[in-house]
Amino acid sequence: MSDFLDKAKDLADKVKDKAEDLVDKVGDKLPDSVTDKIEKIIPGDRDGDGN
Repeated sequence: MSDFLDKAKDLADKVKDKAEDLVDKVGDKLPDSVTDKIEKIIPGDRDGDGN
C-alpha cells in the first residue's frame, strides 16, 4: 500500500508542477483585471516569492 501512496504522491506533484507552468504561461497573457479576479477566487503566490 505504501508503494501505491508514493506513486500517487509523485503523480500529484507532477500534475501540480504542470498546472503551475500552465498558469504561468496563461497568466502572462491575461489582463491584470482578470488575474486580479482569479487571485480573489484562488489565492496564491502571484509574484513568485514563495508567499
